[in-house]
Amino acid sequence: MGSNGALAKIGKWVNGLGPRRDVRDQDSREAAKRPIQGSCTSAQTTTAAPHRTPHQPEAVAAGPSPEHVESILYQEGYPGLVDCPDCNKNRDFYFGQIPSSPHGDYIDAIHNKWWNNTGRLERHHGYIQWLFPNREEGLNPEAQPLQQHEIEAICDNPAACARFLKSYKMMLNFYGIRLVNQTTGEVTLATHWRTAFTNLNSNPHNLMRITRIIKCLGELGLERYQAPLVGLLLDQAFRERRLSAACRKSCGDFWIYLVKDSESRQHFQSLIMDKLYLPEDDVSSHRRKTER
Repeated sequence: MGSNGALAKIGKWVNGLGPRRDVRDQDSREAAKRPIQGSCTSAQTTTAAPHRTPHQPEAVAAGPSPEHVESILYQEGYPGLVDCPDCNKNRDFYFGQIPSSPHGDYIDAIHNKWWNNTGRLERHHGYIQWLFPNREEGLNPEAQPLQQHEIEAICDNPAACARFLKSYKMMLNFYGIRLVNQTTGEVTLATHWRTAFTNLNSNPHNLMRITRIIKCLGELGLERYQAPLVGLLLDQAFRERRLSAACRKSCGDFWIYLVKDSESRQHFQSLIMDKLYLPEDDVSSHRRKTER
C-alpha cells in the first residue's frame, strides 16, 4: 500500500478510535515537522480550538492533525519507506560493535556506567536516538533512522534483544518505573518515583523521549510492552494527577495512538474521555481517599 492509500484510511481508523482533541505538545509538534520518506506532506492541519468553559470537551477537529497522521503511518509500517541496506548503525550499536555518538559509548558501557546517573541521562541529548531508534529522522544527525533489515537482525539476535531490554529497564528506572513481568510487560512505580516524576515534570523534553521509547517497543518485538507503559502513564497523569499537563496532552494526543494493540488503544481512548475533564475538586477528593 502506498502512502496515499494509508492516508485514505485515516477517516475510518479515526472513527474507530473516537474523537481526538486538537491539542499539541512540544514532542508531537517537533515530530510533525520532521519529514517522513514516503509520507504525504500536505496533510490537513487543524485550527485553534474555540474558547470553552472549564471541563467542557473541545470540538472534534475537522481533519487529522500532523501528529495523528504520523501515528497512522507508524501503525501502517511507514508505507513507501525504502530500506537502506548499507545503513547498519543501529544493528552495529546493539551488536556492541560501535559506540553511540556524539560523546557516547558502547551499549554495554552505557548500561554499566549510566544506570542511576540521573544527571547524565537528563543532560545528555545524543544517546536516546541510539538506545531507541525509530524509522523517522531524529534530532541527532549522527544517529540513523531504523531500517527494516536492522529490525530483523536485532530481533533475531538474542544478545541484541537482551541489550534492548536492558535499555528499556534503564530508562524506566530513570522515570521512576520498574518492569515487573518480562513476559507481559507489566510495570509499576519504583520506590523513587517522586523524585523521578519531579524531574519528568520539570523537563518536558522527556516527553519526546517517551514517544521514541513507545515507538521503538513496537518496532523491535516488544509491542506487548506498549500498553502496560502507556496505561501506567495514563493512570498517573489523569487519575492521580501526579504528572504535568504537558504529559496529559502527550498521553491523550499521541501516546495512546501508538499502541499497536487495538483493544488496548480503544480502552485508553475511553478512559481519557471519562477522566480528562474531571473537575479538580473531584481529583483532590479522590486523591485524599486513595492516599489514606
